[in-house]
Amino acid sequence: MSTFREHFFRKNLFPGLNAVEQTYGKVQQEIEYTIYAELYDLEPLKQAFHVEEHEQWRIPLGIDSNIRARIRAINGREWQLTTKESSDEWVGDRERNTLITKDDFETWKKVGCDGFMKTRHKFRCEGSDLIWEVDVFKDRLTGQSHLWVKMDMEVKDLDQEIPKPPFKVKEFILGDRDGAPLSERVKVRSLWENQWARLDGKDDD
Repeated sequence: MSTFREHFFRKNLFPGLNAVEQTYGKVQQEIEYTIYAELYDLEPLKQAFHVEEHEQWRIPLGIDSNIRARIRAINGREWQLTTKESSDEWVGDRERNTLITKDDFETWKKVGCDGFMKTRHKFRCEGSDLIWEVDVFKDRLTGQSHLWVKMDMEVKDLDQEIPKPPFKVKEFILGDRDGAPLSERVKVRSLWENQWARLDGKDDD
């Protein structure tokens, strides 16, 4: 029987690789898989061992650059500034997270765009130290939780087997990566731009 990871590769889709991540001064290798999944219902998410509320905004830099920036508030008690740098010299992104104050967050927010509120649910994987992070967004039209969610998992290396999610998934795609079918990339773009509720009220970038 094929593994969940093997199914990813059969679809000619690849994980997002953040090659070097600096987390509050500590540099570490990060390999992260991202999938978008449609759930049958949200009831299984109640089994998460940890839940966080996130408010995030992209910071437009105003220049044509390989550096991206965002701010994030976690549970209204922790505020972060994150930068990601891409280059042909390495795989994925070099990511740096910096703790900032609430006042810093509110100042950056004034120039932010692509704002989203999301609820992050964390699930342990039986028999390993891996964790699924499941982000739930609000439906732009109804204000209710959307059944399409974003799921992330960090692994130590590409040979590590990816456990199945701890709940049934109706459909999943990896449509925001190079090599993904056009239909999947269009679906993911629609989620971000039209279906998930945006704090800035915009329908496109």
